[in-house]
Amino acid sequence: VRERLSKEVVTIFHSAALAQFNAPYDTIKDINVNGTKNVLDFALECAKNRSFESVNHISTIAVSGTYRGVFYEDSLDEGQGFKNTYEQTKFEAEQLIHIYRAKGLNVNIFRPSAIIGDSQDGYAINFRVIYQPIRIFSLGIYKQVPAKGSIRFNLVPADFLSDAIYLIYTHGNPHNQTFHLTNTHDVTAEFIFKTASDFFGYPDPEAIPIDDFDMKSLKGARRALLEPYIPYFNHNGIEYDNKRAMNILNNNGFRWPKIDKKLLHTIFQFCLDAQFITPENMIIS
Repeated sequence: VRERLSKEVVTIFHSAALAQFNAPYDTIKDINVNGTKNVLDFALECAKNRSFESVNHISTIAVSGTYRGVFYEDSLDEGQGFKNTYEQTKFEAEQLIHIYRAKGLNVNIFRPSAIIGDSQDGYAINFRVIYQPIRIFSLGIYKQVPAKGSIRFNLVPADFLSDAIYLIYTHGNPHNQTFHLTNTHDVTAEFIFKTASDFFGYPDPEAIPIDDFDMKSLKGARRALLEPYIPYFNHNGIEYDNKRAMNILNNNGFRWPKIDKKLLHTIFQFCLDAQFITPENMIIS
């Protein structure tokens, strides 16, 4: 089957990954790095067929890790550290891709920001990124959290993201290029979490600057649940250049959506329907 497929495959889109921030390194490396290597090795076999075009790898802007400054679409190893094993292994997967590009493979990299569900019906295949903190807050066990309410998050609905990747692939004729797929409309953490607390009907925790927050007050399960997300509630000093991606998208009439209350309510309703968040009380306006 593998040999037959290698003669028929024209292009590969590789989106499989483990996106758990606190996963053990060996476990997540096996999926995010070794899994990518398996795809690239198969692509080398496909490349023997002259009709094979490219591998298109779905990465993440989180490969920037702790970097501060402008992170360009061609940036990768800038001496950054990493907040978790997810960021580290996605970075290592991109390092691996550069090795296979040197072997002659055309491998394009798409780096989306935080992915949320479908903008039309909220459908999501998993609940990561902002979903987990909202679920944690809905438990009502935090009166305060170490966070900057003014921190801005960049969210891309899955349907818009797939459309953007398709447009770049079909109209951009990419060859060994990397694209930042970041929404032109970002949104504050305060707006997201206040909208969520109003929708689901739980108390909205007060955001306290991390320097003023008593970290010793977070103990046991309360600390373990929240700790992976604290770096994202307090990040600063990075900007993602997306000129290459936006040049193609703008020329083809693509526009990212605003992350407003209506869109967030659509996302949250799916969480409710899927019983990912099941509060006793819910407020829908």
